[in-house]
Amino acid sequence: MVNFSKWLEILICIAMLAKVNGFNVSITIVQDAVAKGGVCLDGSPPAYHLDKGFGDGVDNWLIYLQGGAWCNNAATCLDRSHSAFGSSKLMSTNYNFTGILSNKLKQNPDFYNWNRVEVRYCDGSSYTGDVEAVDPDTKIFYRGARVWRAVMDDLLDKGMKDAQNAVLAGCSAGGLGAILQCDNFRALLPSDARVKCLSDAGFFINTEAIHGPRPLQEYFAEVVTTHGSAKNLPEACTSVFRPELCMFPRYAARDIQTPLFLLNSAYDSWQITNIFLHGVIDRPGGKWRNCTNDISRCSEGQIEALQGLFGDRMVNKSKWIEFFICIVMVVRVTGFDVPITFVQDAVAKGGVCLDGSPPAYHFDKGFGAGINNWLIHMEGGAWCNNATTCLARTLDRLGSSDLMTTNYTFSGILSNKAKYNPDFYNWNRIKVRYCDGSSYTGDVEAVDPNAKVFYRGARLWRAIMDVLLAKGMKDAQNAILAGCSAGGLGAILQCDNFRGLIPSTAKVKCFSDAGFFINANDVSGAQHIQEFFAQVVDTHGSAKNLPESCTSKFSPELCMFPEYAARDIQTPLFLLNAAYDSWQVKNTLAPGVADRHGTWRDCKTNITLCSESQLQTLQGFRTEFLAALSSLGDNPSRGSFINSCYCHCQSGTQETWLRNDSPLLDNTTISDAVGGWFYDRNPFQKIDCPYPCDKTCHNRVFE
Repeated sequence: MVNFSKWLEILICIAMLAKVNGFNVSITIVQDAVAKGGVCLDGSPPAYHLDKGFGDGVDNWLIYLQGGAWCNNAATCLDRSHSAFGSSKLMSTNYNFTGILSNKLKQNPDFYNWNRVEVRYCDGSSYTGDVEAVDPDTKIFYRGARVWRAVMDDLLDKGMKDAQNAVLAGCSAGGLGAILQCDNFRALLPSDARVKCLSDAGFFINTEAIHGPRPLQEYFAEVVTTHGSAKNLPEACTSVFRPELCMFPRYAARDIQTPLFLLNSAYDSWQITNIFLHGVIDRPGGKWRNCTNDISRCSEGQIEALQGLFGDRMVNKSKWIEFFICIVMVVRVTGFDVPITFVQDAVAKGGVCLDGSPPAYHFDKGFGAGINNWLIHMEGGAWCNNATTCLARTLDRLGSSDLMTTNYTFSGILSNKAKYNPDFYNWNRIKVRYCDGSSYTGDVEAVDPNAKVFYRGARLWRAIMDVLLAKGMKDAQNAILAGCSAGGLGAILQCDNFRGLIPSTAKVKCFSDAGFFINANDVSGAQHIQEFFAQVVDTHGSAKNLPESCTSKFSPELCMFPEYAARDIQTPLFLLNAAYDSWQVKNTLAPGVADRHGTWRDCKTNITLCSESQLQTLQGFRTEFLAALSSLGDNPSRGSFINSCYCHCQSGTQETWLRNDSPLLDNTTISDAVGGWFYDRNPFQKIDCPYPCDKTCHNRVFE
């Protein structure tokens, strides 16, 4: 059976993804629920976020149930109890309200002034479970239905008992919960109130997988048994069908009396991947892999199979069901999609991805005064350090252009709007895709005889540069080589090489976002990241492509660290980094090998969950980071924006690059700092005060 829990981070919830026009709402913990037995899997109280209504919406209520798949046995439920989907202790204290939860008339004209509530999901049963006994081995509580009712009781006390209009809604597993609890919700509210239900991506179907069995039916049977859900499913359904069938809206919704609106994609990506293609999609080289990465790459036969997937399996329409098919993907409000370009000529030069496929980039042409200016932004994605890990990368987009999405959303520093990217909006803007695993440094002539893997990152980089030079970059007046994470490191390592490609009369600088990786020991005292980089250099043959000014003084693996490699770079360089970089905290400071008992797990998930001693360790990491930065020496041409946030990469998303709530340092946005530095308007070398002083941070929370 597929492990549905691993998909929690990629659920398709159309109404809740875009945060551009959102705002944060603080959490409310329902402490009274504990006495009622309405608790999360780990026994912690349930929680919700409430933004109060105003004006003529003060007596109207919209309840939105969070989704997040399910757990189907003691082991998977125990696993969930260590995440925000099983414990309110691990939930972020704020939730971004946008879409149907927005309080802006422009973005949410019908519900903006209602009481809007996001109910957090922590039971793993779509709010249906109710087992009195606590699992004796795992100490897990199966109480989803009690959680739902306890939250409703709390909201009734807050004024929902006097509602004039009300909607019970939800996304994915929450959308299923909205269907299953729809009539129960109606019964809680005044008889003269207008009450309806909305399910977003909650219409799960009982279809066969491509190889025959019905994986979701089997899985739902286990969910129902584990959580004791049968008694909380619609009685009109369970009196006719087996309980597991009543987890499917096709059966459960037939006799629901409350008006119901269904919002769903007819090609629901979660259902296609996890139900229809159960047991297929994870096979190396599977013919469905490209199709599921990008529906436009499906074959005619695959399209025919997908066309028949939903078909007559959908619930029969009746007078009270309004059915809406949403086929569009989420639109990022301030971004736009740019198609991919494959560099076929690179293959002959040996500049290929790990699997031998050609490299790729996305190019949005400059216009107006920016037509001769070029900004190259290199994608990141960590590294592979041996034949095994590099072979594994060939099975995804970080090792094969065959598996890359055909479009890339340009936002932040890649935006084409002056409002969002005032200094670079009309430049030629390029996103270079990352598929070599070496920060664009590898060059091994021989192909790995066993894994059939190519280590050619440096050749790949040069092949792309050659194409861009031919497209006009050879005549650049201004140019920036930039990148994020491993791409940000690549921007440092290739900085002077890039300068050498561009006319000597041009203004050329480099910009590294979250690429300043430091050579710090982990919490056990081991040199984990240095050993890892030594393996990267050895596997990819990177030594000859690292800055010679560094390798002439230090061992090659040290020259993967900017604190050594950037000391003698001649081209002006801007460093954007969080002093508490979330990737480095998770992988350099407290990697799993150094934290066998998971002591750091919660802290790495959410910095607000760190203990006092862990915070002291983080402050020590910041001190090391700043020492590494200072080792570069003084250089008036260098720029730096070192904030005290818990994040990783801040230039490629609009919310951190330039927005009315973007991070600030010395009252300056990242966009203003970088633009002012490039155009020599204002030098910028600023370091933030220690955490938690900076209230403008967009700190990451990892579910």
